[in-house]
Amino acid sequence: MSTVFQFTSHGIRPSLVTSLANQLDKNTVGYLTWKAGAQSAMSTVIVRDTPRSHTSVSLQFGIPHTYISLTYTHKLEEYELKLRGALKAGTFGTVLEYGAEKKVSQHSSVAATVAVGVPSGVTLVVKLVRSNQTYSFPIHLSEEIVPSPVFYATAVPIVVYGVVKRLVIDPILKDQKEREKEKRRESNKARMAEKKREAQASVSLMRNTFARIRSEEEVRKGLVIVKALYGRSSVVSTFGNPSSGEKDSEREQTSVDDDVIDVTIPLQCLVKDSKLSLHEASKSQLPGFYDPCVGEDKVLMVQYLYHTHLHEVTVGDTETLRIPKQTHRVNPT
Repeated sequence: MSTVFQFTSHGIRPSLVTSLANQLDKNTVGYLTWKAGAQSAMSTVIVRDTPRSHTSVSLQFGIPHTYISLTYTHKLEEYELKLRGALKAGTFGTVLEYGAEKKVSQHSSVAATVAVGVPSGVTLVVKLVRSNQTYSFPIHLSEEIVPSPVFYATAVPIVVYGVVKRLVIDPILKDQKEREKEKRRESNKARMAEKKREAQASVSLMRNTFARIRSEEEVRKGLVIVKALYGRSSVVSTFGNPSSGEKDSEREQTSVDDDVIDVTIPLQCLVKDSKLSLHEASKSQLPGFYDPCVGEDKVLMVQYLYHTHLHEVTVGDTETLRIPKQTHRVNPT
């Protein structure tokens, strides 16, 4: 319950609002509201909210307006986008609304809604929400419903947003991401250096084991790791060609790039009876590995010979890896 006292030139106008809510099921709530005062009304609203959608149906009898409305919002979480449609009909006329809301940063979103109604005409409302602040820009385009205002109210916001996103928003977000990445890298610099030293020491101790397993696998024409790279997914693919001039006896666990490391030796040492199996866990925890790019999406790319045929596979950081497999073969005949 709540009470409102409005001070006007004609004196004080009190009003009372009483609301009752009932949880109908896990995702649905019903509201019954009574407003007493200058604009008295009785309304009922049913709201259903799920991870993918939001639906609201309301019916109001009151002064000055009586109406019924239906609102539906579809949530596209993967795109941080909401598509909304609404239909209202009552003593004020009939209004059809449609629009979209897009989250552009952690605390900001932009929305555009087109309202087409009788007798209100065509109106475009653009909203910018920044934290607790909301900026609304209503633009009345036409007193009557005609195709051209409806088309421009729909198309212009989409085109403007696309241009602004490409020229302004994307560069800003990219710059923020790079600054956060650099900040994260600096904060983890000492720890990463220690992890790198530990990994290189482990690889040095693996040399004899690597040479023995590699030799055994070559003799039996089994599983021979030609090249294995671990690191940031967008960089690993650019280093896919094996180094033909590199001697296996001289190969070190080195940083191919700031965000990618060569893990051929430690991976070959995990081969047993011409098979290699890695379970669902971060590859950075394996002997001879370390995380070269904390917080980034990482992959493991492996080029290997099996029965003298070249194979290649790339898996995510926490994905299972089992080799050899026929599906990994390069240019099978």
